[in-house]
Amino acid sequence: MSRPKNRDVELNAPLEDEPSLDTQGFERPRELMDHVDEDLSPLLEISNRPVVSAHQFDRDQIVQLARLAARYETQPQVINRPLTGKILISAFYEPSTRTRLSFESAWHRLGGDVMSITDPLSTGLAKGESLFDIGEMLNHYGDVVVLRDSNEKSIYELVEALRIPILNAGNGMDEHPTQALADVYAEIDRLEKSPTLGRLYTQYHELFPYLMFPGLGSILLVVVLSSTRLRALP
Repeated sequence: MSRPKNRDVELNAPLEDEPSLDTQGFERPRELMDHVDEDLSPLLEISNRPVVSAHQFDRDQIVQLARLAARYETQPQVINRPLTGKILISAFYEPSTRTRLSFESAWHRLGGDVMSITDPLSTGLAKGESLFDIGEMLNHYGDVVVLRDSNEKSIYELVEALRIPILNAGNGMDEHPTQALADVYAEIDRLEKSPTLGRLYTQYHELFPYLMFPGLGSILLVVVLSSTRLRALP
């Protein structure tokens, strides 16, 4: 059976009208970089600290996180591998695909190594150890922990035991701060077209309970891990 002629035309149509892969989808992050001056000093205040709640960030930190994310997104060729030699402990005690893979993929792309725990029954919890005991053990095996747990209290129990940073990747019905930050990044130019991004500040606390979009965690991982590495960004 011969193929329809219009099918041949479709397959042979030139692709010259499509945007270049070098620029496709980068207009908004590049516009953000043009409108917001870089100032890493607000990010130094959150380095080497746990990220438990979206509400622990102020306006300047959110804006600079968004600008840094835009820089990573649009200029990957000039970004070094700042997490080389660092180990992420990916502890997902609740089923997750997008969130877990987004953190682990980002960590690998930025030069780090990953140790994954995807089943709490494979840990000392199954033998009666407490989360505090688990946290004390994790201090000796990695440089940062990402925790996903349906128990809202787990993140707070681990914070008490850890001497390394921990990021909340979702604690039940309580919070998912990196998803909230990612939505702010995705919508930042819709919230405010002016360079000052003033409406972002006024809408900040109203938006966070409703934001559900994974990502931006990779940039946050770089920031919380080391202020020295943050200062050394090109």
